[in-house]
Amino acid sequence: LSAKYKVSGIPTLVILDKNGDVITKDGRSEVDSDPEGARFPWAPPAIKDVIGTEFIGKDGKTVTLESLQGKHIGLYFSAHWCPPCKAFTPELAKTYTSMKAAGKAFEIIFASSDSDQGQFDAYYAEMPWLAIPYSDRARKEALSRKFGISGIPSLVILNPELGIVSSNARGRVTADPSGNEFPWGPRSLTNIDEDPSDVNEFVALYLIKGSMGEDEASAVMNEMRKLGQKYIDDAPELDAREFVFYFSENSNGRVASQITESVENAPSGDAPMLMLLDIPAGGKYYLHSEVSVGAIQTMINSYKDGTM
Repeated sequence: LSAKYKVSGIPTLVILDKNGDVITKDGRSEVDSDPEGARFPWAPPAIKDVIGTEFIGKDGKTVTLESLQGKHIGLYFSAHWCPPCKAFTPELAKTYTSMKAAGKAFEIIFASSDSDQGQFDAYYAEMPWLAIPYSDRARKEALSRKFGISGIPSLVILNPELGIVSSNARGRVTADPSGNEFPWGPRSLTNIDEDPSDVNEFVALYLIKGSMGEDEASAVMNEMRKLGQKYIDDAPELDAREFVFYFSENSNGRVASQITESVENAPSGDAPMLMLLDIPAGGKYYLHSEVSVGAIQTMINSYKDGTM
């Protein structure tokens, strides 16, 4: 159950409807904010109902949601007091400016976690995009709950219809500062050292190419891409994907080295490795005895039927 509902901390309260479908995974916050149960069963609001209709522009004038029709929207959760935010904001500003100059239909809206109006004003002065008024704390908190924001900086990308394209595009922006892959939707296969953001949220198939021949490695990676796209297409929403797929060239990268150092009996040297990694279930992992196209589906089947 912890794996199914991606429980990463306790206490957690998941609310299900009579058919067993999830109403909300954040029942704890709902109980805290609504102890009388007036909003029970705490069905989350639609994005259109919490994003608001008016924002602050850089010239101080009001910008309406209606005026953003046809654009992708980035909701940027950040704060002046947060060191990683202070490092990422200039990166994001460069990407935003470059994309606007290229004529891409994109806008960012700042959702502040600053401590007071003064901090907000000083921090927003460094930004080139729109913002939710600092005084509207209820809207900001509703958005944080809606998107499950548990840490900052976080960048949520919405399509022009206000559907979620990416629930955490920070790593994608860092890896693609020119915006060539905009709007940074889910990849079928991702280099784990460039963007490991999904590995903590989903069951992952992970390949270290190592000393594999090019033809052999290409065949395995193509199969992973095919399956990765299948699980993207089959998921009713991005957060419901069954599996995500990762690779790295070797085990020397920043993230790859952390993973292999924590794995008992990991292949030594430059040997290739195929692993199923289940961090949502407490960091479980499974190594296959061979690295091949067939081994990928074998691992998936064994995991799904509980025989792994």
